[in-house]
Amino acid sequence: MELPVEYVKSVLTKTQFDQYQRYVSERDPKTSTLKSDQDYAAVVRKNKGKQCPVCGIGVVKVAGCHAMRCSLGHGFCWNCLQSICTCGRIYQYN
Repeated sequence: MELPVEYVKSVLTKTQFDQYQRYVSERDPKTSTLKSDQDYAAVVRKNKGKQCPVCGIGVVKVAGCHAMRCSLGHGFCWNCLQSICTCGRIYQYN
């Protein structure tokens, strides 16, 4: 699972943390060929979760509308997985 940003920041130097943030923001979870990213995606799916379309952090929906926010603060629609909802269902409940 992804580590909380506050924890990562507390154990890395400023330079290391800046590099970490750059890595997280530049990596594309949809096209990653890293085995660890593929394994992580499989764990997220197994737990009925989805990955943030921006950073790839796993999110599990418990209840409520389709408006989601990952632990890094990226907002997206659970239904269409877009930062700006294209399906029109973001505020529908299931």
